[in-house]
Amino acid sequence: MFIATSLSYYKRPDVRRAIVQEAEDKEVSVMFGPEKFGKRPDVLTYENDVLELAKKKASSFHCSEELWHNPLNIVTGMKRHELDELRKGWDFILDVDCPDWEFSKLITHLFVKTLQVHGITSIGVKFSGNKGFHIVVPFEAFPESIETSDGRVALKDVFPEGPRKLATYILSYVTANFTKTDLKQRSVVFDGRPFSFDQLQKVAKKSSNSLFGYKCLNDACTSGVFDQNPAREKKYFPCSHCGTITPFRNQQEDIISCPTCSKLVKLEVESSGCPVCKSRAGFDQFINLLSVVEVDTVLIASRHLYRMPYSLHEKSGLISLPIGTEEILSFEKKRADPQLVSFDVPFINRSICRQDEAKELVTEAFSQELQSLRHIHADIDQQAIRDRKKIELPSMAIPEEFFPPCIKNILKGMEDGKKRALFVLINFLRVSGWEKDAIEELTYAWNERNPEPLKEQYLKGQLSQLKKEKAPLPPPNCNNKDYYKSLLICTPDEFCPKIRNPAMYAKRKSELASKRTPKRSGKKQEKTSKKDEKSKNKTIKEN
Repeated sequence: MFIATSLSYYKRPDVRRAIVQEAEDKEVSVMFGPEKFGKRPDVLTYENDVLELAKKKASSFHCSEELWHNPLNIVTGMKRHELDELRKGWDFILDVDCPDWEFSKLITHLFVKTLQVHGITSIGVKFSGNKGFHIVVPFEAFPESIETSDGRVALKDVFPEGPRKLATYILSYVTANFTKTDLKQRSVVFDGRPFSFDQLQKVAKKSSNSLFGYKCLNDACTSGVFDQNPAREKKYFPCSHCGTITPFRNQQEDIISCPTCSKLVKLEVESSGCPVCKSRAGFDQFINLLSVVEVDTVLIASRHLYRMPYSLHEKSGLISLPIGTEEILSFEKKRADPQLVSFDVPFINRSICRQDEAKELVTEAFSQELQSLRHIHADIDQQAIRDRKKIELPSMAIPEEFFPPCIKNILKGMEDGKKRALFVLINFLRVSGWEKDAIEELTYAWNERNPEPLKEQYLKGQLSQLKKEKAPLPPPNCNNKDYYKSLLICTPDEFCPKIRNPAMYAKRKSELASKRTPKRSGKKQEKTSKKDEKSKNKTIKEN
């Protein structure tokens, strides 16, 4: 972008005024070109600040979702409780991005519709300036506190996990209420608008299989979502006369003669059912929206920034322009031309917020998590009991070099989800042959690496389970999204698709490594040991 273009635009008093108003109580960072960010933290207090930065070749302005008592007091590397004390609140920003323009508008429209269904009216929308949109619900619309798995806490302190839960819930609500998959027509209908599988594949640049998720139809099942249909068919010919069961071997006929009694036998097909609850109710196939559209809110971290309203976009040269919620589907990018910009619609309008208007949304999003957590450990224990025989304990502790990526990610330290991570870690180490003292040592070292360590009392309580003489249980399976994917630690490598549990990964990796060790060296070592023993015995006799 030419400096003359940006300078000419940011010279406008109405532009500078709008940007400074948006920056109140927020950390600000300035971009100088497509890749260079300015200092952090920074603030914008006066309209002339914008002009002075533009003269220094500032191309765009970005601000935090979080509201701060004094943004300049932020220091990189602050502990969680220090940030909580400094934070006043946070605006809920849904950052929607998709390479297909029409699909991006449609998804934004459905997200807004979901917020409206939950009784929220103070919704702001703006074109991001390039391929997507930003949706906002001001912090003033939210309740002051919320019930979580750790008890009732101030909502201002539930960041970034609060916005993540809200975004995840909205995605699931849109999927359940505004989409319908038609397998016969090979299409997905979004609120009455059909998209073929081929269209969605082009948008996502993925195969049709990776566009979908699968959910067990048993309402009592807490398996979560499967990436692939876990049901497997078993085909066989059972003879009702003599009891002989003939396996299916790619026969062309549906009826064969029983090899024992020669009676005609019909082919039967049996589904393996859900691997978690064993129900044969089947699976519901649905579109995985995250495979088609990016929603950055699902992966946000503390001090996350977004492009400010009326800021230029370096790639497109367009303005990040606020628009009305009713304009989303009809909006065209040409309206964001810097020369045509208007200030008729605000992005964040705190004055129209009704107290607790977003309470229903928050309650639904957090209660969904609480309900899942109530069942999760019982479900894991049952699954673990079924899997116990499948994972034999190694004779020696498996070294860390053979640990799967998810466990290595845990050991780097966790900002969120430390309690679930600890549950995974302890169970993994137990079935990997680690002794109690070694587990305690590694666990305490891990806790020190956490930005905000768990309380020692909680840590001791969990480690006390090691003293009980119970058979170790494996950690949750890889397809349990309440853990690995939810904790953002699932970064599979080329070996991960071959296993279904982190413990099995470590076991097989170590076994493969031992097989690569030449057998000759073992024999040589054995001969050397015998020679040393003979020499030792000879010395004893001489003495």
